Amino acid sequence: MFYYYGRKKKIGSKYKSTCKDTIIEPFAGSAAYSLRAENINKNVILFEKSKRVYDLWCWLINYATYDDIMNLGYIKKGDKVSEFIKILHSASKRAFDYKTITVTSVMETNWNSNLQKMAELVDKIKHWKVYNKCYTEIDDVVGDLDCCWFIDPPYRGDAGTGYSHSSNDIDYDTLSEWCKERKGDVIVCEGGNADWLPFEELICQSTINGKKNIEMVYYKFDKEINNANTS
Repeated sequence: MFYYYGRKKKIGSKYKSTCKDTIIEPFAGSAAYSLRAENINKNVILFEKSKRVYDLWCWLINYATYDDIMNLGYIKKGDKVSEFIKILHSASKRAFDYKTITVTSVMETNWNSNLQKMAELVDKIKHWKVYNKCYTEIDDVVGDLDCCWFIDPPYRGDAGTGYSHSSNDIDYDTLSEWCKERKGDVIVCEGGNADWLPFEELICQSTINGKKNIEMVYYKFDKEINNANTS
């Protein structure tokens, strides 16, 4: 929906599709998997530990309209903005630290290219639910619901430190066991060299500096379906 450091929008179509009618994202972020064309109308349940991100989702799901989004307006390099939804489009690991930020060229491009898309999507997510809870509290809410779990935590190590609740706050051994205990379809995201689950390589991309960025994934599916990309 909105820009978020580490979001899966560009590679979202690479993940397997699910036949489950309910999707749960325990580390919601910008919920790129749930926003896939074949998923957006499903029963989507988001869990987000960051109060600021949770509040943003509450506004988008329960209150915001097309006009509300468009009225946020376009921005240009050099502007000063203080709205959290705009600051997130800075693509910075420090986005949670800013109360006000001067718009960069990257931020201008990210926000202006995404504004219309956000406005067009907002009416399609009104049936979604969001909770301000940690992944460890989820079972108290959903029980043993048959669903697809899209689990995209902060990546272990430096890559996962750019959040208000970062990789430093996570016990990955505990998270590993929790992921393996999930019923239904399970998709877990991580970066290269991750070893807390038996990950496999999803995609290898070249960054702007020429470095290799490897995305890893762990799957545990009840039933395989035709997983051709549909978004």
